[in-house]
Amino acid sequence: MILKTLVYIEMEYPCSKRQRLESEDVPEGFPEEFIAIPEECIEIVMDGVNEGKHYASFAHQVFPRKRIFGYKELVIKITYTCKWRMLVRVSFERMLEGRSDPHPFTSISSSPAGPKGGGITDSEDVFAKWKAEDEDMELPCDEREKDIVWISNLGKRVFGKELLSRMQAMSVWWIETSEQTDATDSSWSLILSISGKYITGFTSVFEFSNPFTKRPKTWRICQSVVFPCFQKKGFGRQMLEYVYKRGRDSSDVYEINVEDPCPEFILLRDLLEVQQCVKYACFVASDNYTYKTGMVPSIAVNAIHDELKITNSQIQRCYEILRFIHTEHDEESSKQFKRDLIRRFYKQDVEGVQSNRETLSDNLDLLYLDIQRQYAKVKAKLPKSILRLI
Repeated sequence: MILKTLVYIEMEYPCSKRQRLESEDVPEGFPEEFIAIPEECIEIVMDGVNEGKHYASFAHQVFPRKRIFGYKELVIKITYTCKWRMLVRVSFERMLEGRSDPHPFTSISSSPAGPKGGGITDSEDVFAKWKAEDEDMELPCDEREKDIVWISNLGKRVFGKELLSRMQAMSVWWIETSEQTDATDSSWSLILSISGKYITGFTSVFEFSNPFTKRPKTWRICQSVVFPCFQKKGFGRQMLEYVYKRGRDSSDVYEINVEDPCPEFILLRDLLEVQQCVKYACFVASDNYTYKTGMVPSIAVNAIHDELKITNSQIQRCYEILRFIHTEHDEESSKQFKRDLIRRFYKQDVEGVQSNRETLSDNLDLLYLDIQRQYAKVKAKLPKSILRLI
C-alpha cells in the first residue's frame, strides 16, 4: 500500500462543540456532556521532552464515528517512549451505563491502525519497563550518517517492521489517510532521524522495478513524519536530503518520486530541488530564464534527470520557480510567464481544467494564482546565497 506523504498540520476548530455536534449524526436526546470530540480530548506527549502536549489532528481511523459517546469529561493521555511504544491513560468523570462506546483504550489497542506486535499498554509498570529498554536499545541499520539511520529490506527485519508499525500508529494522529503498511515485502526501507536517544521522525521508501527505464530501480517516498515536538529543527529536511544523496549515489536507481504529497512536503521538496537545479547552465544561460515554449528542452531535462534523479515534472517546476523569482519585478516578463504557465495548464489538462469550457478562463486564472502563491513561499524560504545566483 502506497501512502500519502504528509507532515504534521496544526488542527484548528473554527466553530463551537455544539455546532460540530449538530452537523453530525448524534442520537436524538443523547446528553451533550457525554459526547467527546476525539481530536479535543486526545493529549499526546513524548516522555522526557518538555515541549508541552499536542492534540491529534485526526482520529477517525481509531474512532470512525468521529465522536466518543457515553463519557463525561473524557481525557485520553498518550505518552510515547523514545522508540515509539505507547502508554494510554483514560480518565472521565462519569460513564453512561449501557449507552457508552467501548472503552477508549480498547478502541485504540484493537484498531487496525494501531501498532502490530504489541507496543501499546495501559499499565504504568509495563511502560516503565519499556522506557528503560528503549533508552538502552541500539538500532539495527545498514548505514548511518550522523543522525540519520537507514534500515533496508524490512521484510526480513523483524524489529524494523515492528518499529515502522509503531511509527505509523503514531502518524495516524496527524496523517488523514495513514494506515499500516504490509512491510513483509523486502522492497521497503525505513529512514530514521535521531536526536540522542529519541527517534524524532521517519521516512518510508518503497523500491520497485521499472522494465522500461535504463536503470532498474525507482524509489517512491511513501511517508515522512516528524513528531510535533521535534519539528522546525531540520529533521525532515535531513531525511529527505539523505534519501536524495543515497539515490544519486546508486547506479541502479533511475528516479526518486513521491506519492501524493501534502503542501508542507511539497514546499520542502521544492526548496531542496531548486537548490540542486540552480547550478545548471541550461537554466541560467537561457534568455532571462525564458524558453520559447515556456518548457525546459527535453535534452536539458534528460541531463538533469540523469544526475539528480528527480522527476521530469519537478525539473520543470524548479525551472518555473527560478523564472518566477527572476521575472517577479519586471511587468512584461511576468505577463509572459503567466501566459506560458496558463498554456502549460491547458495543454496538460491540469486538474481537468479542459472539462468545463464555460469557466475555462477563470479556472486557468485560479490555477495560476495558486501556483504563484506556492512559488512565492519557496522564494521566501530560499537562502540568500541561492537568491543571489538567480
